[in-house]
Amino acid sequence: MSADSWFKVQAGRSEGLVSSSLRSDDGGFGFSGHDDLSFTDAKAGAYRADLSVGLGDFFEGRDGRLTFYTQNLDAGYSAPGQATIKDTEQYGGTFRMPVTSRAEPGGQGRSEDRRPGARDPGDRTGRRLTS
Repeated sequence: MSADSWFKVQAGRSEGLVSSSLRSDDGGFGFSGHDDLSFTDAKAGAYRADLSVGLGDFFEGRDGRLTFYTQNLDAGYSAPGQATIKDTEQYGGTFRMPVTSRAEPGGQGRSEDRRPGARDPGDRTGRRLTS
């Protein structure tokens, strides 16, 4: 239809820790990350789907865009900038619509669910994580 309306799907698979990442909860004084051993022999998949809808493609005389995405990472998935030891589901979207030449209200939302009790990918006994 136009450059504002499109659909994209991606899938990936990882084996073991591809790259480690660190985070800071205290403004950069201390850093922590996942235990590298949690990813030993881990084989996990992931997928992401993105949808963009240009309002002008469906409603004459309307500018603006809606976007939505969903992403699922299996426990043990690892990629640059993404590593998780729990099954993780993320989704969100944005909205933008110009009202005048100087006013363009919009919004965005995001949610993440890390499922409790997910299997530790490095544990071959099938035990569940307790955190």
